[in-house]
Amino acid sequence: MRTVVNTLLHPILGLGGWEAYVLVGALCFGEAAIFLGFVIPGETAVVLGGVLAAEHHVSLPAMVTLVVACAIAGDTVGYEVGRHLGPRLLQLRPLRANPNVERSRRFLQRRGPVAVFLGRFTAVFRALVPGIAGLSGLSYPRFALANAAGGIVWGAGFTLAGYAVGTGYEKVLRAAGTASTALIAAAALLLVGWFAWRRVRERRERAALRAGPEIRPTKSTFGAPAGKIGRRRHDSDDEENPMALQLGDPAPDFTADSTEGPIHLYEYLGDSWGILFSHPADFTPVCTTELGEVARLKGEFDKRNTKVLGLSVDPVSSHRDWAQDIKDATGHALNYPLIGDPERKVADLYGMIHPNANDTLTVRSVFIIGPDKKIKLTITYPASTGRNFQEILRVLDSLQLTSQYSVSTPVNWNDGEDVIIATAISDDEAKQRFPKGFRAVKPYLRYTPQPNR
Repeated sequence: MRTVVNTLLHPILGLGGWEAYVLVGALCFGEAAIFLGFVIPGETAVVLGGVLAAEHHVSLPAMVTLVVACAIAGDTVGYEVGRHLGPRLLQLRPLRANPNVERSRRFLQRRGPVAVFLGRFTAVFRALVPGIAGLSGLSYPRFALANAAGGIVWGAGFTLAGYAVGTGYEKVLRAAGTASTALIAAAALLLVGWFAWRRVRERRERAALRAGPEIRPTKSTFGAPAGKIGRRRHDSDDEENPMALQLGDPAPDFTADSTEGPIHLYEYLGDSWGILFSHPADFTPVCTTELGEVARLKGEFDKRNTKVLGLSVDPVSSHRDWAQDIKDATGHALNYPLIGDPERKVADLYGMIHPNANDTLTVRSVFIIGPDKKIKLTITYPASTGRNFQEILRVLDSLQLTSQYSVSTPVNWNDGEDVIIATAISDDEAKQRFPKGFRAVKPYLRYTPQPNR
């Protein structure tokens, strides 16, 4: 074992002088700079520097100084790159739709400068947090202080750890054989266990399919305690599976925090119509444009006696920080509540999370709720496609019109255009109910001017 390890590592462990400093410094700097941590192991480079110092190929104080300086400089570059080029980089692979990017962003929003310090000690976060910090607008002085502290602790700590490994090199090699055998045995046991679990799960699923999907009645969510999630269940599955809300279902009531304080849905809507729409995450480009557009159209919704509510799985504190970006980017400040749902209670209640798209973030769901608190319309967009709120206004006009008159709206209809008389109404009755007259294209297709115009 010792011979194998020595043969594999000799080209690296044989380095000395400026070559060793250049290799360790370059790897440390490159790993710390934005997004490169996916491919360059930073701790490996730093530990290597300590091992080389233990082998007396380089100076330990010099190596510690070099590692700390490169770590701090690398994160500083990552911060500047994120500040200036972050939105573009996030559209490129492997970053586009990468869940680690979203986790890093939420980690930073919750912890601020503390996230910069703590992120230093986790490879993926270390590669992303500096750039996300710059992209999110974390002030440079706060970033620099946390970055310096993290760089010193991380760089010095791992270099000294490498030095300790180097001094115990012989013991490490002797233990490597035992450790590798134990790891192989553990991996084999895990693999066997995984295959056994898959077989059991497949058998249960086949048995459930044979039994048939008996569905228990859904309990009403009216009067349910705030935050409680009403669900329908399949008896054939031990887990709860929320089923999609359908047209005519009661809109589940809830209480949640928002940018305008606590919101109790039914009390907030009163006798008004309501639109509840979700967006995947804060500080994202498409959502920024959407929320600004809804703010611009607020007067149009008010004219239609409709209250709007936005939602994402980020906390309200993040929404408030984002509000300035929305105003800067679109020219329209938030003028309606934005719900914070970090525990995903409302998102689960309304089925806004689609696991096959993303198991943590909401898709772009739209729910129109009538004054009777029932679902009148649902639309679901993928995260990559911004909504057309002119279309949502058009549908709202149609819903409000058809709820008052026995008519429906034809293809591409817009407010003010002719509508279609319901087939259940006879021609004689139509003449009485629609005094402006009608024209019959077919016995079942009769147009009349919009009755409320």
